[in-house]
Amino acid sequence: TSKESGFSINDHNTILAIIGEAENQGARGMRYIGCGIRNRGTLKGVYGLNAKRVINRQYSIATYNMAKEAWELSARPEMCVELDGADHWENINSFGRPYWVDSMVETYRWKDHIFYKKRR
Repeated sequence: TSKESGFSINDHNTILAIIGEAENQGARGMRYIGCGIRNRGTLKGVYGLNAKRVINRQYSIATYNMAKEAWELSARPEMCVELDGADHWENINSFGRPYWVDSMVETYRWKDHIFYKKRR
């Protein structure tokens, strides 16, 4: 669990963040977001927790349960291999190219998301 005040990872908030980030990306896309959050170690900078659909509770119980399962599966390292340690992601089609991408290397693409990690 992250110790960063206000951004600590707990199951409920992380499940909501996964919904906000990847509700339309299927179970696998949700799992990848869970992996990215685990790699990051904090919810800081994760937009999904503040997505309008999440704040207004406009998601189904089935979606919540899918995100919960994705979060649980993301705890297993073999479920996150494709991301190669990525701790950042963006839906460039919807939100454009992020300012921070120049300091990153792309590791994986899944549907609308491109995953990144810091250059070494």
